[in-house]
Amino acid sequence: AAAAAAAAAAAQTELVHRTLRLLDASATKLQSATLSAMTAKIALEEDHFVKVRGLIKDIIAMLKAQAEAEADQKSFCDKQMAKALSNRDGEKLKMEESGATMAKKKAEKEGLKRDVAELSEQIAELAKALNEATELRSEEKKENAQTLEETKAGKKAVEQAMKVLKGFYEGFLQYKPPKSDREGKTVEDRAPETSFSGKYKGKQDASKGIIGLLEVILSDFERTIDKVGEEEKEAEKKFDEFKKETDKSTKKKQGEKTKKETGIKEATTAITEAKDA
Repeated sequence: AAAAAAAAAAAQTELVHRTLRLLDASATKLQSATLSAMTAKIALEEDHFVKVRGLIKDIIAMLKAQAEAEADQKSFCDKQMAKALSNRDGEKLKMEESGATMAKKKAEKEGLKRDVAELSEQIAELAKALNEATELRSEEKKENAQTLEETKAGKKAVEQAMKVLKGFYEGFLQYKPPKSDREGKTVEDRAPETSFSGKYKGKQDASKGIIGLLEVILSDFERTIDKVGEEEKEAEKKFDEFKKETDKSTKKKQGEKTKKETGIKEATTAITEAKDA
């Protein structure tokens, strides 16, 4: 029994020494002042086995607490790292989206500016065409008015001339010379007809010729008045139609231009916001 007790004591002592060596090696490796202090304390104590068990429990508790603390620290670091990565990725995505928006809006703005320039040119061309047409219409109307005025004056003059001539010749035909009978005939009138054309017949033919010529001239004047009048109406109608279509087209293009100018302002605002984001 004594031998068994001695053997057990020796085994405990060896265990204590082994534990001390292990603790000392661990303290050196880990550079832990706490473990070094515990190793020294065990070496100075008389009841090594009891103290070792208590210290081992303390060490286990300390290591467990350190492990938990490290685990918490690692979890915190992992969370912070994940948050940082997420923020970085979010910022990167935001920058990429802002860049894409700026590129898109810049291209859109340039396209709208080209459209506005083209529409402005078209509107200017329409205004120019209408202005030229208005001037031509004004000149044409003035010329037609002058032609009608002159033609009507000529027609009136011819009508007056015909009236005078007709009155003269009719009065001449109704004139009864002296020494005539009840029918207005003289001895000369009763004479047999010859190839000689007397004074009376010559005047009658002359009257027909002059009046006939005046009638032709009068007819020409009347045709001119009718023709110029119809041409003026047709020209005025075509001009009104042209003006109406031009105004309609100009209004439409002006509306498109205004809409695109608004688009340019919106694109500019979007570019500024994307740049500041």
